[in-house]
Amino acid sequence: MPSRQLAPVAVLTILAVQAAACEPDQPPSPVQLESRGTTVEAEDGFDLWFDAWGEGPAIILLARHPDENRALAEALSHGYRVVIHEPRVITLGQRGLLAEATDEAERAPWEAHLAGRQTDWDPSDYEDYPVKLVTSDLHRVADAAGVDEFVLGGYSGTARLAAFMAPYSERAVGLLVGGYHIIGNKDYWLGYVAAGYAAQMNDPNVSEFTRLASRLSRQQASIRPLRWCGRR
Repeated sequence: MPSRQLAPVAVLTILAVQAAACEPDQPPSPVQLESRGTTVEAEDGFDLWFDAWGEGPAIILLARHPDENRALAEALSHGYRVVIHEPRVITLGQRGLLAEATDEAERAPWEAHLAGRQTDWDPSDYEDYPVKLVTSDLHRVADAAGVDEFVLGGYSGTARLAAFMAPYSERAVGLLVGGYHIIGNKDYWLGYVAAGYAAQMNDPNVSEFTRLASRLSRQQASIRPLRWCGRR
């Protein structure tokens, strides 16, 4: 699936904040134990988690746990339809954290968040980052939340993911991101980011989450930098 150029939308200022912040190898723990949001079944049966508020032009914020971007979503929901979406690659990292948790305090947040969900998925079948799959997931969540076109957003690691995914979705009309250098050229992505994962890929014990992150970096280097233009 070819990438496409994105257009800015009038309802939001597009933020491209350059930062050298490195995303964590795994998602941080959720702050609350409260069960939130809902799920929708993906094409392969995977349960995709999301939450939604408000009415109006749509914004989908990618998140690494149920509390990430929640305060922003609630503030924006007074004038927008805001959705928090947890991509399946993030859920994969959460399952890893649950498996590695050494005490009840560490386990409880992930057990509460993942309870009863179908999250079986083997990414080792993919030689490259599963672009078509995660884009299909994004659209499935948008449909379940009653959203057609949307601005895709994130911060730091999820900004990177949003910047990669948006050009592949015909329904994404802009980006709302910060905390990550999304406009770097090919040398940036191959040298600064992909090289950072290269050594980890030689470790037989590296997690599938990290392997996917490396594949994402390689593919991000292969697409042209984002260019903002008028709508076609």
